[in-house]
Amino acid sequence: MRLSKQVVGMVAVLAVAGAAYANDAYKARHDAMEAVGDGMGTLSAMAKKEKPFDAAVVKATATKMAADLKTAAAQFPAGSGGGASRAKAEIWSDAAGFAALMKDSQTAVAALQEVKDEAAFGTALRAAGGTCKSCHDKYRLPKQ
Repeated sequence: MRLSKQVVGMVAVLAVAGAAYANDAYKARHDAMEAVGDGMGTLSAMAKKEKPFDAAVVKATATKMAADLKTAAAQFPAGSGGGASRAKAEIWSDAAGFAALMKDSQTAVAALQEVKDEAAFGTALRAAGGTCKSCHDKYRLPKQ
């Protein structure tokens, strides 16, 4: 009987640790994706001529976005959906498809880092935004 209580206790501890890990993963990916969104906001303001085009700002913003996408991509362990997460179950049931779209987003943002002139900026920004939208449409729940 004593052994049974120890096993139950260990299972409970592991369950709490697993839930904490899932919550940490959710927070890390949420924060990273919010930062990507902030970067898109900065670049969109440039595209809308609300701010002047600045190749150095484009490069710095896209570089941070690339790092944030890399962080987010690594934060989808099994069991980290549900709750406040807007991640659809398809992220885990179609992990290869999700990984491919995340890679497409990373590639598009890497291309955005290389933009040197305003003429190329709009095309690169639309490509990056399109890859983000594709992933969100397929793998993210709408806001409640």
